[in-house]
Amino acid sequence: MKTKRIIVFSLGLLLVIPLFNGCRRGANDPWISFRSRNSRLSAVWSLESGYINILNNFEDQFVWNDATHCPNATGVDVHDYNDVKTYTYDFSNMLVSYDQKYTTTRDIVSVTTSTGTVNYNGHDWEDANTKSSSINYSLELTIKTNGTYRVFITYNVTEYKYPQLPDNAGNAQWGKTFSGTYEYVDDWHWLDDGLGSKSCVQFNGFPSLNVDIAARYKPDNTFDFNYINDITFTNQVTIFSIDQLANKNLTLISEADENGYYKQEDPSTGIDYYLPDGTKVSCIGTLTYTTSNTNKQHMEFTSDGKNVDQ
Repeated sequence: MKTKRIIVFSLGLLLVIPLFNGCRRGANDPWISFRSRNSRLSAVWSLESGYINILNNFEDQFVWNDATHCPNATGVDVHDYNDVKTYTYDFSNMLVSYDQKYTTTRDIVSVTTSTGTVNYNGHDWEDANTKSSSINYSLELTIKTNGTYRVFITYNVTEYKYPQLPDNAGNAQWGKTFSGTYEYVDDWHWLDDGLGSKSCVQFNGFPSLNVDIAARYKPDNTFDFNYINDITFTNQVTIFSIDQLANKNLTLISEADENGYYKQEDPSTGIDYYLPDGTKVSCIGTLTYTTSNTNKQHMEFTSDGKNVDQ
């Protein structure tokens, strides 16, 4: 009799397991869970580790139709350059290591500010836009089964090179601390990426950290140093694939690619352009540029396993 009970229980277990597997799982989801994906997703998630890699590529080419229209451009038929900008965010233990780099093929870069236009050589421009820093940073993501979520961010960093106004004695003053909180509330919903229902989640606005970099130049317009000028956040619709959804662990992955192309061919239109020596000319020709942008995110969260709807 006891043997029969064991057999019946084993058969019952075999019938139950496919039902659990029928719930759509991420690649690293637990094999068996007694909680639905809705219930497991509903929690207060704290960002523990991860990274964001962003690549922006801009290629520009201007071909003069007739050099006689550009007396200062005699002998120059084509002007082109390629700018590449990369951002890297490395999250670990409530800290984000931020790295921004520029490379360019341009000899002269024209920078327009409130005080006018200044031309810099390409190397100085790269230096002015290259920055590495570490920011105290925490991100808390609260998700509810009613389709709402909240992102709460705290940040703190001291930029010791930030230039301040001189004191009353005329002594140079330096340093500024950027700190604060950022909160965003919106709606979310499940998506199907072809792997099965509830395999992706869309947030209608997920905050992105923006570190604004400013440069200080010497009186001869050569590069001196750069510094953090501001920290802001922007929100954009983001779709994450769920690589793992366990009771206390959540891994979100996202990859987005955007490409653009523009070509202007109008012989009656003069285009203001800068020659390699910094001279500004208005020329008639064809302007073509292409852009490509890639954004990869991998974010790992932990929670106490408690459903916030309870």
